[in-house]
This record gives sequence, C-alpha cells and structure tokens, in this order.
Amino acid sequence: MNRSTKSIISLLLCVVALFCLVSCKGTGSEQTAANNTPVPVTETEIPAKDTEEPTEKPTALPTEEATPQPAETPEPTPDPNERPDPVTVEWLAAELMRRYNTGRYLTLELADYSDIMDRNEDTDLFYYDNQLEIDMYRLYGGPRNVLEVSRGEIGQIDVVSESESVITVHVWATTIVIDDDPISGDSIGTDFRITVDKQRMVIIAYDRPYECEGYYRNDLKPLAMRYRNQGMSWQDADKKAYDELYARLESEGY
Repeated sequence: MNRSTKSIISLLLCVVALFCLVSCKGTGSEQTAANNTPVPVTETEIPAKDTEEPTEKPTALPTEEATPQPAETPEPTPDPNERPDPVTVEWLAAELMRRYNTGRYLTLELADYSDIMDRNEDTDLFYYDNQLEIDMYRLYGGPRNVLEVSRGEIGQIDVVSESESVITVHVWATTIVIDDDPISGDSIGTDFRITVDKQRMVIIAYDRPYECEGYYRNDLKPLAMRYRNQGMSWQDADKKAYDELYARLESEGY
C-alpha cells in the first residue's frame, strides 16, 4: 500500500470517528432534555376536590317550645233547680211539684226529694202517689212527647197555721210542661197542703184535702188509712195500699 492510499484511509477513519462522536452527543442531549421535560398531567389524573356537602346534615338543636298558657275555665252555668239560699216556702212548694211532674211525664222515675222533704208518716203517701202516676205512664204511655218540665208560678198560698218551729200553708202551684209541639205548652195546676220545718226549711207533712181526682185523695189515702186503723204500721199500710192499686192499674188500666 502506498503512502497516498494510507492517507486517504486515515482521513476516512477520522471522519467516521468524528461523525460517531457528534451522533452520541446529540442523542445524549435530546435524552436529557426529554427526561427534564415535565410530563403533562391529564385532567382525569388530577384528583377531584371534595366539594360535595356531607350526606348527613348536622341535627339542629331543638328549639324550646313556649309553655302553653292554661285555658280559662268557663264559669259553670248555674243550675236553675239548685236549692237556693235562703230557701222560701214558695220555692219549696214549686220545686216539689216540678220534681213530681218531671218523674211523672219526663224521666218516669221517682225523683230524689231528700233535700226538700222528709219521708215520714205524714209524707209517705206522697211518694206512693207519685209512683202510681209514673207506673201508669210506664204501662200505657202518655199522650205526648214531653221535652221539659219547669217550675211555674205560685198562684195562691194561704197560711193555715204557724208556730216558732213550723208553718203549714195551703198552696196552688203550677208546673210548666213542654212537649215537641211548639204551641202546645201546658201549665198544670196542683192544689195541696204542706208543713215546713222553719229551721231546716224542709217539708215534713203533705196532704191534698180538696183534690177532686187522682190516686191520692180518692184511692190511696183512704185505703192506707183503713189499714193503719186496723193496726198495721204506717209503712206496711201504705205499701199494702200501693200494691193493691198497682195490681188494679195493671188489670183495669186505672
């Protein structure tokens, strides 16, 4: 190999070496740049900020309710039939007949008379007379549908006798009976005699000396007096007279 050929080969080797050196440097710089370049982060890769409200809301503190004020209690309606203070003989007479006719026409039950009349030898027949009137309506009914019974007026009151402890009066008293017919209200008048204990203001004796009809004067009292005169106690005599009249009422209608 001649000298010129060797020179050409050496020159080619130098060029190849230089090219390789440049290539290596360029690749290393690009790789370094690539490594130093930040990788873009996509939106899906960024964790979403927790902006949602918690599913469980905090419980509100209970508000204190206002204490309810007690309602005003209405004034009770006074009972028009309540025993007044003071009691008068007129009121006793009118109230006696109101209860008598209330049981007879409205409730068909014997009323409670304990606050206005004693039940004794001189008043016992009043109770049986009232019971017989009630029995008649229970057995056969009345001519109308009674809705209300109330005290009427005292038409007349005559003093028969009076002492420091008692007073006996003869009375004409009326009782108002109202039925379901608005124009057929009725006033029932009763003629009777009572004796009142002035200290307790209760009736201690009762009679109907001038009654023209009804059980008391025509049937009940004569029959009871007969049994009393035969020696029976007034309780037994009065009850026996009632039982006989009730049996007659069932069989004969009166």
